[in-house]
Amino acid sequence: MCLGVLVILTVVNLRGVREAGTAFVAPTYLFVGTLTMVIVVGLYKVAVSGGHPVAMVAPPRQAAALQAVGLWILVKAFASGCTALTGVEAVSNGVQAFRKPVVPAARLR
Repeated sequence: MCLGVLVILTVVNLRGVREAGTAFVAPTYLFVGTLTMVIVVGLYKVAVSGGHPVAMVAPPRQAAALQAVGLWILVKAFASGCTALTGVEAVSNGVQAFRKPVVPAARLR
């Protein structure tokens, strides 16, 4: 599935910057919209609980080995988030394709 997505990205990017920007507008807005929704729902839950999360069931005591795995998962999530941010940055770099050219203003008189 990942290779299929890479093939689609490659084909769209080969069509040009303007077409790639147009093709990636909907996924970018979807990403930003869902991220905003997650933040809003999280803030709502924090406000409702008085700032302290309420556990449904008391969590069991974890062994030291699981704490190390938890740290690894946290680092892995950070790396994945950085990768996603890089993708969003790549799309945002294509925004210049939508601006009106300013070539006449750059000419020498």
